[in-house]
Amino acid sequence: MNERQGAQPHFIDLRNNWLNPPEWTDRVPEVTPLGMDKSPYPDRILPKLGYEKDLAERTLTKLYNQRPAWMPPTKRWTWQSPMPTAGATTPQPCPTKKSSNACWR
Repeated sequence: MNERQGAQPHFIDLRNNWLNPPEWTDRVPEVTPLGMDKSPYPDRILPKLGYEKDLAERTLTKLYNQRPAWMPPTKRWTWQSPMPTAGATTPQPCPTKKSSNACWR
């Protein structure tokens, strides 16, 4: 097991506790389908009274934008077209747009 695999469960716990703080939420077991001993579904996470709005503001986008100290650094990914145009090597200015956007030719 490498260092990254060992840190992953810890990161997942930190992320889940940020998204759904235990003091703001209740975990309720999901309904068990007929013919099964236990539910195959995860517990429902319900907001405690008075924390509905606070919990609604906790999103992954806000978490990743805040970048808490406990969050590991991420790689910056760039978008690449899955179907490059024949002969495309560098972006060229778009003749029809009056912006700084570039077109592939």
